Amino acid sequence: MQIKEGLLINLYVTTNPVGGAVEYSVSDSSIATVKEDGTITGMKAGKATMICNIKDTNVIVSVEIKIMAVSHYTDKLYRIHLQ
Repeated sequence: MQIKEGLLINLYVTTNPVGGAVEYSVSDSSIATVKEDGTITGMKAGKATMICNIKDTNVIVSVEIKIMAVSHYTDKLYRIHLQ
């Protein structure tokens, strides 16, 4: 996943069954931050890992995040389906 420095994007996560509570975290908050609702902010150029965990289960998905300088960025929408 590529994100521009300073950009906020919303990560849309669907769960099966629908409505599962998801906890978000990121491996390096100097590179990117994530809020409880899945909003990711690119802080500076670099790489970090975004972790999505469905509460009360053993389902965990990790996604590499690459924060790009403005001149290298292309706009994309990301959706993750957790089962």
